[in-house]
Amino acid sequence: MSPWAKIDDRFHEHRKVRRAWHACPAAVGLHVLALAYCSCHGTNGYVDPEFVAERLPRSKDRTAAVDALTAAGMWMEDDRGGWWMHDFLDYNPAGVDAEAARARISELRSAAGKKGAAARWSQMANGKPDGKPVAKRCQPARQTDGPVPVPDNPEMQGSTSERHAHASASADGASAGVEPSGKGLRVVNGGATA
Repeated sequence: MSPWAKIDDRFHEHRKVRRAWHACPAAVGLHVLALAYCSCHGTNGYVDPEFVAERLPRSKDRTAAVDALTAAGMWMEDDRGGWWMHDFLDYNPAGVDAEAARARISELRSAAGKKGAAARWSQMANGKPDGKPVAKRCQPARQTDGPVPVPDNPEMQGSTSERHAHASASADGASAGVEPSGKGLRVVNGGATA
């Protein structure tokens, strides 16, 4: 329910934490995992047996950790077989409170987004910020079965290789000495004829 759980920056110095650590170091890790679990799922500090069994599958480890936490006074046993974290609600929001806060934040963000969109779109003339009209929808192109038109450009006549050679000759300037001929390209100024 809550996106976070509170833990004191002097957690490591608290006498209950030190007592649990000396009895079973895994107990302190289990306690921090349970703190996050309770906050996330809005259990108000209730730790169910299934959660503990998933985190510590070996019965011996589970018993040692839970005994260390209850002996230190960090957890209290419940009639349902689970445990309550000591003072959880004194430092963390209740599940119902956290859900109400999350819903309120969601409503505020939604309203702000709608307000921003309305302001943005109301400033636009003709649907665009520059005031120019939006283009009309184009008709789909129609396919014809006729021939594809070819431009009337003398440089574009001939085979592809001739056009490429002519283009490179044009790029190199007159020094290249390539001219189109009736049978292809011809190299002039001392070169071989192609």
